[in-house]
Amino acid sequence: MGGEAGNGQTEPELLRIEFKNTSTPVEGCDILPYVVMRMPNGDVKSSDTLENSPGELYACSNRNCRLPAKLQFSVPYRLIAEDKSMPAKVLPETFFCSRKCFEESWARLRWIQARENAQNGGESVAEGEGRCDKALVADLDDLLRTVAIGFNKAVQDPEINPIQKKEVGWSRSYTPSKDQIGQVLHLVCRYEHRLPRGEVKIGPPLVAESRSVIAAPPPPPERLMVNVFTRELYPALARWSSASGTFRVISYNCLAEIYTTPQHFPWCPTWALAWTYRRQNLTRELQGYCADVICLQEVQADHFEEHFVPVLGSLGYQGVFKSKTREEMGMKGKIDGCATFWLKHRFSVREHHDVEFNNAAYTRQLKDSRALKVLIKGNIGQLVVLDELDGSGCTVIANTHIYWDPDKSEVKVFQVDTFLEEIESLVNRLGEQTSVVFAGDLNSPPDSAVYELVSTGALTRGIHGEIDQDTYSVLDSCRLSHGLSLRSSYTCIGSEPAYTNYTANFVGTLDYVWYSHANLVCVAVLEVPDEKDILADSARGMPNKRRSSDHVAVMAEFSRAK
Repeated sequence: MGGEAGNGQTEPELLRIEFKNTSTPVEGCDILPYVVMRMPNGDVKSSDTLENSPGELYACSNRNCRLPAKLQFSVPYRLIAEDKSMPAKVLPETFFCSRKCFEESWARLRWIQARENAQNGGESVAEGEGRCDKALVADLDDLLRTVAIGFNKAVQDPEINPIQKKEVGWSRSYTPSKDQIGQVLHLVCRYEHRLPRGEVKIGPPLVAESRSVIAAPPPPPERLMVNVFTRELYPALARWSSASGTFRVISYNCLAEIYTTPQHFPWCPTWALAWTYRRQNLTRELQGYCADVICLQEVQADHFEEHFVPVLGSLGYQGVFKSKTREEMGMKGKIDGCATFWLKHRFSVREHHDVEFNNAAYTRQLKDSRALKVLIKGNIGQLVVLDELDGSGCTVIANTHIYWDPDKSEVKVFQVDTFLEEIESLVNRLGEQTSVVFAGDLNSPPDSAVYELVSTGALTRGIHGEIDQDTYSVLDSCRLSHGLSLRSSYTCIGSEPAYTNYTANFVGTLDYVWYSHANLVCVAVLEVPDEKDILADSARGMPNKRRSSDHVAVMAEFSRAK
């Protein structure tokens, strides 16, 4: 951390340092620091707003080099520390990036040592009196050799001065390894303060201590594919058919970090709620399903760019993202939305569109002016038109996340009705041969008005008590019908799952993969985890240490109807 000093400005001050999200490191998962610092002008900033590049906390003191330091000559520190009445300090001139820079600075370093000795009552020495002849180089070689065999600690890694610790990393994030399980990590932070004449002052250390590193829990039991026709079970890594035009679509609400608070999920350990841990599990899980198209909900905007794009991109996927149309929760990127990914070697993108339900509300002729306020919730949908590269067909992938509140069923119906109208309009333009797969978290169970609308193509007023109390006549602006002939993929094996969302507060089915059964055939679906397996990790459900979302992924495999 650095800050330019100006006239009248004070020095920086580290106010607080701790491990971000959790103090329990997990093997193989990044841990991050959270730092609060008072800047020279008095402003207080956190690590989320400071530029903090790896390696800047220590810089080589060789006048011709500013590389990150890797070792420290600590004799001046020890000389000062011998006088118990004086505060111990670390001299920034004693940091070096390499032995080469150490040797080049040896004469100056001897002068610094002599200067510090003089300040403690010894003889003073003028700068430049230090020599770097063969005898001194020999002394240095002897010193380094004795360090190598462990008899002298004059030259050491900066982080182990004065307490003997093993340095494991210099970057802002660190990933504990398997051989560190059971060990405690010390997070050491110093500021680098640039003075007006180009001098650099390195501040005193502030240290946070972690709990012991724990082993990463094993993954949950493998979920198998269920063949629709034979009920045969087989691994998701296998394909029932390799025929042209056969493809898989997965829908997964992966639980945005902004919602993973201990207040929401008190039964889940804080280390298992941390995004740096959960992203490992989510990535492994998605990779194991071998989907051709991935429809995700509750993807955080910053995580889309920083995690999903590079990680899924390395697996051959390309994707688009649309955030909810509302204010971010704090800093930039702290807002969730939907993301749709597809395998680049299977599909080309003809077009894609975002559907903002807020915009639809503004354009409707609402009978009651208060209805608009009810409808402005910020939810969105995505429409992606994919062409099979082998020419076997064109598919509209529709991905959405519908409003959550169970007491606002009229809002859910409005959003789904709007989305279905957009899908139908797109299909009519593309041609009736176009297939449709409609995936998402509809926040509506199978006995809801939303389910009836999607599955039957029409919604009958007066039989769903949940929408009878449409106080502001929201539904009067809706079609409440569509002509897409959609079927839920899981009904092909008898019925919807018993649940796709399992928490201490709710257990039920909210997630679906619908398809146009006139031109697609569902050949297999992904089985839902057994309840005893979910409860084995936590008696209160998900998320837990092995399942990193409160939802389970649902997936179906389709072939083109002949």
